[in-house]
Amino acid sequence: KCCKLFLQRLPGAAMRARFVRAWRGGWGGGRATVSGEAPRREKPPWRVLFFGTDHFSAEILRALQAARWVFRGEEPDQIVDHLEVVTLPPSHSKVLPVKKYAEQLQLPIHIWPDVGAWENFDVGVVASFGRLLSEDLIQKFPYGMLNVHPSYLPRWRGPAPIIHTVLHGDTVTGVTVMQIRPKRFDVGPIIKQEEFAVPPRCSARELEPFENNYRRHTEMPKAIPQLESTSSEPISVSISNSH
Repeated sequence: KCCKLFLQRLPGAAMRARFVRAWRGGWGGGRATVSGEAPRREKPPWRVLFFGTDHFSAEILRALQAARWVFRGEEPDQIVDHLEVVTLPPSHSKVLPVKKYAEQLQLPIHIWPDVGAWENFDVGVVASFGRLLSEDLIQKFPYGMLNVHPSYLPRWRGPAPIIHTVLHGDTVTGVTVMQIRPKRFDVGPIIKQEEFAVPPRCSARELEPFENNYRRHTEMPKAIPQLESTSSEPISVSISNSH
């Protein structure tokens, strides 16, 4: 109770975050190994390396940031601890939405193919990144990698699923959280899905805010510990490709 009162009086979320990290002594982890590699964690908070580019992925990053410091009851309920971002080089001098948002949050940013110190992360999270990730990179994360895809897979596997949803007159779409497998896009085991209706006579530009709805993604960080226990079958590679 005294600790709770003390936390509430600390000036700002950043100060509270530093205190809780020190108080827990690396809760969920341990001392670093001789090689400097962070030890594997068996429970939250998770260290996340995020891969993204566009407005949809910026909303996923927003959900991960919100999961860093959440106070519920008398104890902080922290799902994500450390968070860094990997994005693509700017195109035609235009700053990508994810990079712009990460800069606002003052998060460390790496420009692909640089991924920073990958050994210091538990899991990778990908959303609209547009690059096929190598098996070597995927296997470097103790809990593998999650992909958040703006369609109800296996419908519209691959790039531009929102555009294909509209062009083909789909009446329903969704968001899928899945485990990444090497060599192909969007074919890993499904961990979580949400389906919703496509508004009548909706354009791709009008549908995008529905996909980007922040409330749809707030539960996404809770899917991270399900990576090792996933039992869903991989998605068929022959259904609704948008390549």
